[in-house]
Amino acid sequence: MKPVQRLWAAILTAAGVSSSQINTITTDYQNLKNAYTTTGPTLQAKIAADEAAIVKDGGPSLSANSHGIGTSGVL
Repeated sequence: MKPVQRLWAAILTAAGVSSSQINTITTDYQNLKNAYTTTGPTLQAKIAADEAAIVKDGGPSLSANSHGIGTSGVL
């Protein structure tokens, strides 16, 4: 488990979230992250274009590692 994952696990544990729920959350996040990184190049290009359009229109700037998920570095 990465340090940031340990931090969030500690926070969730302190909030009363069970270890099995934390494991499920972590697994689901990893699956989502893996699914994104294995999407086809056409979809990745479309997502990048959409993100650029959002920034151009004055929306939030998305970091290179966020992939638009909105939880960059959470778990």
